[in-house]
Amino acid sequence: MKFYDSTLDFHARFVANTTITEPTILYLNEDYWYTNGYTIQLSSPTGRILIQGTDFSLDLSQHNYAKILITNTRFNNQAINIVVAGVQEEEE
Repeated sequence: MKFYDSTLDFHARFVANTTITEPTILYLNEDYWYTNGYTIQLSSPTGRILIQGTDFSLDLSQHNYAKILITNTRFNNQAINIVVAGVQEEEE
């Protein structure tokens, strides 16, 4: 995993195990790094963008935490790429 403080981008990779029923949890310091929000994108090793609700679930109900659960068994034992992109403040 790697965090780029100049762009607020966080990149990580993990191997999905769809037999595990608990989510992968990301800590995102929303009060310091992500004050303008963020986006989360998951992709397969081939670059296919995973679809929320079809391939994975995403729970953002707890402040500072993103809980990701890969639900599509097609991705079992595959390396999943995560990119969290911070929303940059617009310059006036």
